[in-house]
Amino acid sequence: MIKIKPTLLVRTFVVFFLASYHAEVFCAVDQILSDNFFMNPAELNLINKLQLIGGGVIINPSFFFRGNSYEQYGMAKSDATDFLPYLLSAYRCNEEIVFGINVTPSAYGHLNWATNSIVAQSSTLTKLLYYRYGIQTSYQLTESLAIGAGLNLEDNAQYKLNFVVPGQGNQINSVRALNYTYDLGLYYKINSKNYLTIAGYSSVSSTGYGTSSTSEITNNNFSLNVLEAPVVYLGLRNILNEKWTMTEKVYWSGFSVQKNIVFNNSTSGSYTIPTNWKDVWSFQATTRYAIKEKLALLGSIIYETNPVPLATNAIGYPLAASGSLSGGVDIALRKNLSIQVIYSYGAFLPNSPINNANIVGTINAHFQAGVLQLVYKT
Repeated sequence: MIKIKPTLLVRTFVVFFLASYHAEVFCAVDQILSDNFFMNPAELNLINKLQLIGGGVIINPSFFFRGNSYEQYGMAKSDATDFLPYLLSAYRCNEEIVFGINVTPSAYGHLNWATNSIVAQSSTLTKLLYYRYGIQTSYQLTESLAIGAGLNLEDNAQYKLNFVVPGQGNQINSVRALNYTYDLGLYYKINSKNYLTIAGYSSVSSTGYGTSSTSEITNNNFSLNVLEAPVVYLGLRNILNEKWTMTEKVYWSGFSVQKNIVFNNSTSGSYTIPTNWKDVWSFQATTRYAIKEKLALLGSIIYETNPVPLATNAIGYPLAASGSLSGGVDIALRKNLSIQVIYSYGAFLPNSPINNANIVGTINAHFQAGVLQLVYKT
């Protein structure tokens, strides 16, 4: 990315697809919307005594650009693979109260264009991985209604936005920040076969501090705005019979908070780049079917709307409407121990168009994710 071009954007929020142990797959730009990572705190009331969930996600986002960039026609590819571990715990204190402690990723993005590619002046590396350290509790108000709340520390670290500046080389911009968020939830038993779940998470809007450097220059007072959108969702869980359950959810992610990207004290100066994102809607359905006493099949489908207008879509964060499919198995290893293995595949629907003063083309994207986790409960 050249040093002050307001029509070019350098922040990428990679849409990717993550499967939870219910085979539920969600996406919301950079936010990882699964039942584990954006869980409803009120649903802790489902814990009998103790539950431990530990696992990891192997994620592979792949992007391919074709078009004209800085008066050159050609292609460029970004391919990355990352591992995201997580741990969740919950313990029932008494008949009404359940308490939990979680360590989960809350946002992820990774694009890795070659420094000699035709898009290098727009982006060479976009990498972010945010983690949430949270405490949550639920309270059983009535036989049919539970409420919950949580307090979280957001570790907004591993945030890098790199691009080539003519005459300077590859500029490396890196910041980190710590922020607090909260979450609220409600879980209601409509009848013996249908349940309502509602939850919301607050946003992050702050500034991260770090360094901006090239091979010859380093600014140690660099800063960049750090954002995570608020999230609210509503869902229904349906018990069709003793073997088969389904869940349908609608998510709203308030990405209209993403108005600008503000660079302060980079090696190429200070400037603001407009983004003007829109809010995102995600529509998802999942299913679990027990084919044997110790074996169940898991599946999910999702579609999500596009948050970014064409005028500000760019190599730094290529986005489009997207969808994914996933499937897996849930295997009971012992009475209190089970393992889930899930694979998910998603793509832009359709390709992401890039049309600004310096780059005109399209980006297709494919996302693969594998989940392996263990669940222990008593």
